[in-house]
Amino acid sequence: MNRKDLLIRAIETWGKEAQQLMAIEECSELIKALCKIPRGGLTVAVIDEIADVQIMLNQLKLIYGEAAVVTIENAKLERLEGRLDKQVARRVQLTREDLLFEDHNSIFYDGGGVVSLYLYSTDALFARIGMPSYEEQAASDEFDEDHDVNFYAVYNANTDAVFIDCSVYGEESPIVSLSDDEKVLLRALMQKRCIKETGESLHSFAKADEEDEEGM
Repeated sequence: MNRKDLLIRAIETWGKEAQQLMAIEECSELIKALCKIPRGGLTVAVIDEIADVQIMLNQLKLIYGEAAVVTIENAKLERLEGRLDKQVARRVQLTREDLLFEDHNSIFYDGGGVVSLYLYSTDALFARIGMPSYEEQAASDEFDEDHDVNFYAVYNANTDAVFIDCSVYGEESPIVSLSDDEKVLLRALMQKRCIKETGESLHSFAKADEEDEEGM
C-alpha cells in the first residue's frame, strides 16, 4: 500500500471540502478524548484519535501544499529550539562571576528604604532575560549601542528582599527571576560591598537614609 497514493484517492473520491470537514470532526474527537484523560479517560482512545487526526492532517498537506507546510513547520521548530535554549540558559545558576558590581559606581539610595548597585551586563544576566550575549547583539544588524540594557542589584529594607532590576531602553523592562540560592548569594555580595563602602550593614544603611529623609 502506497500511503500517499491512498490519501490522494480519498481526496479525489470524496472531494477537498468533504475531507476538510472530516478533519474538523476528527480534531474535535481528539479534543474530547484528551479532555477525558484528567477524569480517568483511556489512553488508547487518545491514541486512536491521534491516528485519525494524523491521517486527515496528511490529506490537508496534500490539499494545501506539502512543501509549504514542511517549510513553515521547520521554521517553527527552529523557533521552538531557540526558546528551549533560552529556558536552559535561565536555569543555569548565577555565580559570583556573573554578579559583578561596576567598580566606578557606589551603592546609592533610591528612597523609601531601597538601595541599589549597578551590575555589569554579563552574558549570564542577558541569558536570564532571554537575550543573546553582548557579542551576539553587537553582530546583529539591529544593534544600537545607545539602546542600553542596565541591570541593578536592589535591596528593600522594608521587605528585607533582594532582587535584580532591569531596564531596557525604549522597551518594557523584563523580569529577572532568581532562585533562593541566587538571592542568598546576591545578598551576601551586596552586604560585603555596603560594609566596605559605608561601614554599615545593608539594612542599617537603607534605614539610616530613610530616617535622615524623615528628619529633613
